[in-house]
Amino acid sequence: MASLIQQFPVELLISIFREIDDINDLRSLVLSCSTFYQAFLTDRHNILPPLMNKWYEKKRNIAQAIAAVRSKGLYAEIKSNYHEIVAILDTCRRSDEIEQSASAHILLPETPGNVEETIELLKLSKEAEFLQDFCMNLHPGQAAYWLRPGQWESEILPLKLSDTEKGRLLRAYYRVQTYSNMFGAPEWLPDEPRDSRCLNNWCWGGSSLVDEVYRLFFTTMPQWEAQEFCVWIYIYNRYKPILN
Repeated sequence: MASLIQQFPVELLISIFREIDDINDLRSLVLSCSTFYQAFLTDRHNILPPLMNKWYEKKRNIAQAIAAVRSKGLYAEIKSNYHEIVAILDTCRRSDEIEQSASAHILLPETPGNVEETIELLKLSKEAEFLQDFCMNLHPGQAAYWLRPGQWESEILPLKLSDTEKGRLLRAYYRVQTYSNMFGAPEWLPDEPRDSRCLNNWCWGGSSLVDEVYRLFFTTMPQWEAQEFCVWIYIYNRYKPILN
C-alpha cells in the first residue's frame, strides 16, 4: 500500500496533506519517505497555515506568540538590538490597533512573515499544549495548603480551565518566552567567544538598566497581566524532571 501511495501524482499527495488536521500526523507522513517530503515542500506554504490557525484561532494571543518567535536570539545584551526589541514589544502591544488601521500592503502583527515563522509557531503551540496539560494535572505537592489530604486528587483533578483561563495561561507563557529571549541569559556555546557588542549589565539582574527593562516590558501591560507572569513557576516545575 505504501509503495502504491508513493506513485500518486504530486497534486494528489498535496490534497491528502491538506486534509490532515493534526501536525503530528502530518509530520509522521511527510517524513516517512522522500517522495512525500518532496511533495510537501512544494506546497508547504499552503499546507501549514490552516494547522496553525486551528490552534491560534481559539486560543488567540497569536500576536504574543509571534513576538516570542521573532525575539529568539534578539539578546538585549547586544546594544544594536535595542530598537528592534522596542519595535517587537510595541507592535505586539498595539496589535489590535494596527490590525484595524493598517492597509493591505503591510505585514500585520498577527500574521507570520514566512513559512519558517509558521513552522516555529506550530512548534510553540505544541510546547504550550504540553504546559497546558501539566496545569490541568498539577502534582499534589502544589495543591492549596488548606485542602484536606487526598482532596486534591479526588475532588479537584483534573482541573477544568475555562477558555478565559486557558487564554491567560498561554498569553503568559508566550510572554515568558519573549522575556527570556530578550532579557534572559544568552545561550553561548562553551567554546564560543562572547559577542564584542555585548553589554553585560543589560540583562535582568544588571544594576544599571533594570529600570529600563522593567519599563519596556512590564509597565506596558495591565497589572493583572503582569501578575500572570508567575506562570514561569509552572514552566519550571514542568520541565524540571526532564532536565534533571
